[in-house]
Amino acid sequence: SHSDEVRSVSFSPKRNVLASASRDGSVKLWELKGFREIDMLRGYSFGGHSCAFSPDGATLASAGVDYRVLLWDMTRADDTVIEVPTAATNRVNHPYRIAFAPDGGSVALVSTLDGGSADVSESGQNVVRVVSTRDGTERGVFHETMAAQSIAVSADGRLALGGRGIISIWDIRKASRIVSRNLGGRVVSALAFNDRDGAVVSGFDDGAILLWTGDSFTNGEPVRFSGHQSQVTSLAFSENGRLLASGGADGLVMVWDLRTRELLDSHHRHRDRVLCLAFSPDGNLLASGAQEHDSSLCVWDLSVPNSSPKVIMSARSVYALAFSPKDGNILFAAHGDNTVRLWDVASEQQRLRLRGHAFAVESLRLSLDGRTLLSGDRYGTVRLWRAASQEQVAGTGGWWEELVPEAK
Repeated sequence: SHSDEVRSVSFSPKRNVLASASRDGSVKLWELKGFREIDMLRGYSFGGHSCAFSPDGATLASAGVDYRVLLWDMTRADDTVIEVPTAATNRVNHPYRIAFAPDGGSVALVSTLDGGSADVSESGQNVVRVVSTRDGTERGVFHETMAAQSIAVSADGRLALGGRGIISIWDIRKASRIVSRNLGGRVVSALAFNDRDGAVVSGFDDGAILLWTGDSFTNGEPVRFSGHQSQVTSLAFSENGRLLASGGADGLVMVWDLRTRELLDSHHRHRDRVLCLAFSPDGNLLASGAQEHDSSLCVWDLSVPNSSPKVIMSARSVYALAFSPKDGNILFAAHGDNTVRLWDVASEQQRLRLRGHAFAVESLRLSLDGRTLLSGDRYGTVRLWRAASQEQVAGTGGWWEELVPEAK
């Protein structure tokens, strides 16, 4: 195990392997089958900060607290590494987001200026550096005057940053900014890409939702959806790309048909802000979780118009949700009572309760086969579980920055 805080973890999309970056200066590779350490990549003196695999699994990018970015060749057994040249200014903080182009040839590194926090703030700037994974050379560096409050990455290699009054979209492969739109001072509170058709949707603190399709973001007008009375807190597309769900601070859950632009359902079940949304793999079910004063987990059957939801009462807030990827029969939920719970969707009964966190669990990631679960809590502990049992494979204390999903 690591001797200090684990700050980031990432699944390999091609191998049964997990990477972890730690404050102890190491990046480790773990075999998921027996959770056995198979390699330790040493490259940092002051700690690793984040890590991510390329879509083809051939490259592992890692960023350190010392601002150094290393690109590890996963196709070789000799830990071949390329160091990305140090940025021209030492005012650029370490990357808090790493995003690969689909072909794995380029990687975007999102940082802040002046060592600023990656959290929501009114001040500061973001720097986007795009480098080649072949030799580490810089292909482009761009400065955003806004502090990004929402970030989304598409399957086709676009990176969206949203802040106060601005949304910028970047092409990681070409190392260029596609477009930047001035939105008149509105604060972007949520962003998401539709990986089926490339559309981008944004939610705002005034309750508005804007959807850009095709080239409309560049030279057209968005489709406008309205209905929320306050901040949009969550956005999610169904896997087939036909439905858009939104959740708000007003407790409202809304579902839109993107082909007709019509509102299919508007649910006002939650008494507090909606924190998370998740579609089942077939798009027939939508799960929503709310903040502490509601403490309910709702599952909506979208195949039955205006139907009442299945309501699963839980302790404390529900921060993250995920359906089992194969069949959607199990709903994984991260709860504010420090547990992860597995719910049987059909019977509404709890299958398992996973205990091991000392604080509220706020992030979940499932491997593509649904067998391995990662959970991260409010104060930094990351746990790795066998998804079908109560077996905790591993646990680490420390700050996690991001639980990186597998590329699809």
